[in-house]
Amino acid sequence: MKVLREPPPALRKLMAGFHQDFLLEAEQAGGVEAAIAGMPAGLLGADERESLKPLLRKLLNEASPSDLKGLIHRSGADHVFKAAGARRLFELWADALGA
Repeated sequence: MKVLREPPPALRKLMAGFHQDFLLEAEQAGGVEAAIAGMPAGLLGADERESLKPLLRKLLNEASPSDLKGLIHRSGADHVFKAAGARRLFELWADALGA
């Protein structure tokens, strides 16, 4: 799947939200999952969010948890995810966008 090697700009922007201060933001948001779910609205414009809906659904349907883990790690994220955690991350984003 090409998107695993070359994610579109909106997805790269979303993944860049895992910077060194993410845990502080998570604390303010009421937890890690709440912060992750809020990332699309906080980091992306309306057009970017719309463009990601089908992509996130495709990733969840076709990519393995290990593939998703590799995608987030290659993004330069400052946090390490296990495969199950990476899958949950993409699920939270998809749910937040109504994908």
